[in-house]
Amino acid sequence: MWDSLSDLTSNTIFDKDVRKFSEDEHKNARIFTRAQKDVCWNMSTKIQGRDPARWRYDPVGNPLLHALRGCHGALCHEYDHIVPFSKGGKTVVENC
Repeated sequence: MWDSLSDLTSNTIFDKDVRKFSEDEHKNARIFTRAQKDVCWNMSTKIQGRDPARWRYDPVGNPLLHALRGCHGALCHEYDHIVPFSKGGKTVVENC
């Protein structure tokens, strides 16, 4: 059992700063790139009467402010997978 566990984690790095296992970002494509995030933002619905570079609606109609990424609050947002990565979801714009 431990041999197979070490085989699974042999290419994995433990990042003590973030306290989680992470693999090479380019290799597993788990994290959306800046370019993918920009495309996701540009595909979202614009809010009429607001600056489209700053304000958009999320898929369920909540207003979002572009500057508030990765925070906790009513206008904040994150870029995440619609179909979770752990369930086989790909890191592509269509799944953002």
